[in-house]
Amino acid sequence: RTHARTHARTHARTHARTHARTHDCLCCDTDSAQEQARLIEEEMERQERERRRIEDEARELRRHEQQRLADERRAAQLEQQRLQEDERRAAWRQRQLAEEVDESASVQLRIACCLSSEIAAKPHMELSDKVILPPACLETIVNSRLAYPLVFQLAAVVPPTAPADAQASVLPPQSKVYAGVLEFSAPERTAFAPCWMMEQLGIKDGDAVTLSYVRLPKGDYARLQPHSAEWPELPDKTRKTVLEFYLRNYAVLTQG
Repeated sequence: RTHARTHARTHARTHARTHARTHDCLCCDTDSAQEQARLIEEEMERQERERRRIEDEARELRRHEQQRLADERRAAQLEQQRLQEDERRAAWRQRQLAEEVDESASVQLRIACCLSSEIAAKPHMELSDKVILPPACLETIVNSRLAYPLVFQLAAVVPPTAPADAQASVLPPQSKVYAGVLEFSAPERTAFAPCWMMEQLGIKDGDAVTLSYVRLPKGDYARLQPHSAEWPELPDKTRKTVLEFYLRNYAVLTQG
């Protein structure tokens, strides 16, 4: 009996210790699983917050882009309206000027001093047939109700003389040339003209000229003679661009 009681007590203590260890292991596994579940939940919440943040940023970017496009469309519409209004005003002004034009008007302006574009420091005038006149000429033109575009016939007051260096002149002196008007900003009784125009008239800086208003027929066709054999070899687009660039600055084409 003593041996049985001892064996029973030993077995009970052993079973209690084993149960305690098993319980501790189960508790540890439960705590670890809960901690892992908590970490997973926190990670999922963080990912959800990140997803919402990205969606909010994308939504805000779309809103800004839509607003920018709407502003651009509105600006384009306003610019189109402004251009249309400018065209209407220009057309109205042109009609008004046409109604006010005096078909029989004849104006002759005398310029006491004609200077070259080099003195005016306007080298771009050499690529045009435009002259710069004094403001008083503008007043005369307006009061005379001349038709636009303005074209004047320039002639030297004294007979044209050949230049001292005959090789310096590309063309022989002519009695008259035609010119448009670039602006009205020259000093009084003074005009600025391209050098090539003064050479064709056979005049020098300081000579007097007369400008007579003329109405020339509008041209609808022009045949040009190339100066070099390389011109026909250029691509059509290049030739078209070059001609448009240079001819747009000329108001009159002279035959010959």
